[in-house]
Amino acid sequence: MIIIAVFLVAIIRLVNNTESIVLNWDIYGNIANYGPAYLILFYPCISTLTYWIFRYYEQNPYKIKWLPKIKNYESKSKALATYIQSTNLLLLLIILYVTLCSTQLVHMRPLIIVLILLLMVVPYIYIYNKIRKSNSGTD
Repeated sequence: MIIIAVFLVAIIRLVNNTESIVLNWDIYGNIANYGPAYLILFYPCISTLTYWIFRYYEQNPYKIKWLPKIKNYESKSKALATYIQSTNLLLLLIILYVTLCSTQLVHMRPLIIVLILLLMVVPYIYIYNKIRKSNSGTD
């Protein structure tokens, strides 16, 4: 649904014959640079690619290279898959938010992105430690 929303926002923006979109903002959320309107099409591409990459790792959590080697504990695999699924959702929400901000339908608030990123980091630390403890046998 989020990917569809990103596609719709991008297509609507292109159909409205606007000449430019916002490319980036400063740390306070003020517009720093504009670019050609066709660049809005990168957001749907990025969201689709993000979805499929995370979907692959959700189904194959043992293939993630940056985690410690996971012993085959089904509960750890499920916890990791749940984390990957929620991270995928949060990243897609960030992409949707940035798409809306690029089209100037919403004003950029960097704090929103920081809070969403924190929502991803805290569970990661928990899952990482849980996997590490299970590998050391203290689970």
